[in-house]
Amino acid sequence: MQDQLSYIQGKVDRIDDRMDNVDKTLAVNTNLLGEHIKRTNLLEKQMGNVNEHVIRVRFLGKIAVWCAGALVTILAGVVAFIFG
Repeated sequence: MQDQLSYIQGKVDRIDDRMDNVDKTLAVNTNLLGEHIKRTNLLEKQMGNVNEHVIRVRFLGKIAVWCAGALVTILAGVVAFIFG
């Protein structure tokens, strides 16, 4: 009977050691998660600035294409008038 109790106590002690290791790992992972969240928030703010820049550049690109199209149309009309 005493041997069985010692055996069970040994098993319980091993489980307790494992639980301590799990607690330590959980604490480390919690700290790492906090750092990850901070970095993610910073990157999201920076991406907001990048997205605004992309919108502006696309708008300016559309204006440039429209102006180029209008210029080509005007030049084509002038050339057609002169040589036509």
